[in-house]
Amino acid sequence: MIPKYFLLFFCVVLSMPVVGQIFFVDSADHTPISGVNIYTRYGNLIGFSNKDGQFDLLDGIQVKGEDLLGLAAQHISYQTKNINIPSLKTKFTVLLNPRSTKLQEVIISPKNSDVIVLKGYFRSLETFNKKNKYFIDGLMEYYIPSNGQKSRFRLLDYRVFCDSVIVRDYDDKMGSFFLVSHIVEIPFKHILKNSKIYSIEKKQPNLSYIMKNEKQAGTISYNKDSESMQIFIDQVLPDTILKDKIFRLEINTKQKVQVENYSSLEIEKANLYHLLNIYQHEVATIKRKAEFGHLPYEILSEFYILDRNFMSSDNFKKMKKQLSSNSYKSPNKSKYSNEFWKNLDQYDIPPINNGLLNQLYQNLKLVN
Repeated sequence: MIPKYFLLFFCVVLSMPVVGQIFFVDSADHTPISGVNIYTRYGNLIGFSNKDGQFDLLDGIQVKGEDLLGLAAQHISYQTKNINIPSLKTKFTVLLNPRSTKLQEVIISPKNSDVIVLKGYFRSLETFNKKNKYFIDGLMEYYIPSNGQKSRFRLLDYRVFCDSVIVRDYDDKMGSFFLVSHIVEIPFKHILKNSKIYSIEKKQPNLSYIMKNEKQAGTISYNKDSESMQIFIDQVLPDTILKDKIFRLEINTKQKVQVENYSSLEIEKANLYHLLNIYQHEVATIKRKAEFGHLPYEILSEFYILDRNFMSSDNFKKMKKQLSSNSYKSPNKSKYSNEFWKNLDQYDIPPINNGLLNQLYQNLKLVN
C-alpha cells in the first residue's frame, strides 16, 4: 500500500508549474542577464530571471499556452523585447540588446561637492495576490550628503494610479497599517561597499560571482564596449526565506533583488558619481488573518538618473525643510505640470510595457 503522505506529495508535485530551461542572455557576449521581468500582454508580472539568467515563474502563477504569447521581457539595462515562449517545458534562449546610457561628465570642485544631487525618472509597481494594486511614476531629485548623513528627496512631477478593488481587498485581508516604500532607496555606496558579508570571485573576464556563506548571491558583469558595470544581488540566499513579523502580520521574503549600474569598470572605485540607474524588487508572501493564509505580495521600483549635480552643505541646510526623508510616506494624489511620461524615449528609458500601459486609466485609475 502506498502511504497517504506519498500520494499527497506526488499530487503536489504534479500540480506545480514546470519551467524548462528558458534563459535570457546578452546579445553581444551571451552572458546571462539577471533581473529580467516577464509580463503578460495584459500587464501582469508572471516571473523574472534569476542570478543565472534563468526564468523563474512566480509562486502561485498558473499560465496557459495563450498566456505565453505576446510576453514582454523588460530590464533596466536592456531594450524591452516582446517574445513568444512555445512552452514552459521547452529549452529557449532570449537575446536582449543593451541600452546605451550616457551622462554628461560633472566637474567636482571642493566648494560645491558636499552633497550630490541626482535628478531622474522613477517608477514603482505594487502587486497583491497576483494583481496590480498601485503604480506611481514621475520625476524626482535625491540629495545625498557625502559625509554619510541621511539622504533626502523631493518629488517634482508624478502620477499615482491605483485599483480601488484591489486596495479594498488588501485592506480587508491585511489592514491598512503596513506601509512599503515606493521610492528606491539609494545608498551612498554601492551595496558591496556597504557590507562585509560578501566576497567576489572572478570567473570570467566579463563576469564575477558575488558569494555569501559559500553560496552564490549574485553577479558582477562588465561591458567594456560601453565601459559600464552591473551589480546584481539577491539578499535572500538560494533555498532560504527571510521571515519577519510585524504585530500580527507575517512576512516571508523569497527574493530581495537589487541591480545597480555604473559607468565604471572598477568595482573598487564605483560610486554615486558613476551611478546610472538602480532597480529593487522584493517578492514575498504576507499573512494577517489565518483564514486567508499567506498571499503573494511584491514591490518593484526603478530609478533612472537623468542629470547629476553638486551642492554645498550650506545650501543644503537652507532647503532641508523643502525635502522629504520618509520614503514610506507615499503620495496618494497625482501632481504634475508637464507630461513627463511622453519623453522617456529621448532618455533611452525602457517604456512602460504595453500590458501595464493598457491598465493605466482603466482598472488602474489616475488619482487626482
